[in-house]
Amino acid sequence: MTRPPPDLMTRLRARLRGEVSTEILEAYQRAGASIHPMLDKAEARRFMLRGTDRSWWDQPRHEQLATLCLWNAFILQTLGDTLLEADAAADPDTVGFAPRVTTDQARAYYAQVAVWLERSVLAQGDPTYDLNVTLPASLPDWSPAEPCPREHLAALMAALERTHAHLTGVMVAFDAQPVLPAHAAHATRLRTLFASTELESRALTQMYTPNASAELHELIEDRTRDLMADIYRLGQWLSMPALTTRVPADELGAPPPEPVTPRVPPAPPAAEPPPREQSPAEPTPTSQKAPGEPREPLWVREPWCASDPRIRDQLKRDPRATRTLTHFWQALSAPRDALTLLRDTETRCAKEGVGLAYATRADGTALGHSDEPPYAPIYRAVDTCQVGQVTLNPGDEFTLLRRGAVLQVVTGRFESTPDLSTDPQERP
Repeated sequence: MTRPPPDLMTRLRARLRGEVSTEILEAYQRAGASIHPMLDKAEARRFMLRGTDRSWWDQPRHEQLATLCLWNAFILQTLGDTLLEADAAADPDTVGFAPRVTTDQARAYYAQVAVWLERSVLAQGDPTYDLNVTLPASLPDWSPAEPCPREHLAALMAALERTHAHLTGVMVAFDAQPVLPAHAAHATRLRTLFASTELESRALTQMYTPNASAELHELIEDRTRDLMADIYRLGQWLSMPALTTRVPADELGAPPPEPVTPRVPPAPPAAEPPPREQSPAEPTPTSQKAPGEPREPLWVREPWCASDPRIRDQLKRDPRATRTLTHFWQALSAPRDALTLLRDTETRCAKEGVGLAYATRADGTALGHSDEPPYAPIYRAVDTCQVGQVTLNPGDEFTLLRRGAVLQVVTGRFESTPDLSTDPQERP
């Protein structure tokens, strides 16, 4: 049922609180009803294994993959729905509006639902179908907000409760199946990981209180996000147990090892050269880099390196934004190419007569930057030009965003976000 449009007082309250409309998100919410019949069919296929000597590992691979994709779509839809519903319950005076951090997070979830649903349909109908993404997949990047609104934390806790309830249902069905000795160690490990999520979920529920201090609020928020990521990943392993056999059972769910920096073997001692006078222009020995010494890429050392230059100093001081940017670079399949595209676009905008400028509003104020990582500027094409693989016409607005594992030029009409807002005057 469609909710009537908000009245004038609701819109005024929302504006005063800096909240934004949820109209488009509510359309995604209504569209999510199509997932449930597909989920019922997937569960029916697994139910048919009961009473046989076959386990979930023995399902055809493409059926397991279809179930995994469906799990991802279902959880993402559930997270988006719960964020909106919980915010409306926590703040009924502004139903139809929500804090931007909540709407941004819900939008990130909803944007991937259709993608995973399509993958599920393709996998179910084609035994040779495979994905070009790393599995298990990660949740979309978290929207940075400092401080996080209390309504958003209430929504996160409600989303955690609902997603963990779904995971519990899957685990009950998993325990009802026979497991062959070849898969016993991995099955035990999956049960152990589930027990860990259960303990953490119970602990967070007991810790949470709506009027928590800022310090406790942030602690619960960070742990809730980490637990949601674990639930999302564990559900994928349960949906497609074939993934678990890629690693030994005791390594399943373990954090990736820290990268080992290769050590350069010391050079054999050489005869000491005669002393000579060093010119002031010459670099000192301590400033030289050891031959072969590895150097981390720029995006690892400075994850904000390609963000809007007008807010980089602000991003450096925001640990949550820094973590989000780090996850952004890690999710890219070709970060070096992405950095080149971001930097080239920034350089072209800084030059006169190259056809690009920062986008502005009708009153001439800067429109700002995208609210998604890498927080690139919102540009406007002054003349017909080419950016990446996209041809832009005069007046087109665009920014650069990650879609899947690739950085893409995204065109449209944009509004800047207040979460990381600045209003620099370097260039109108």
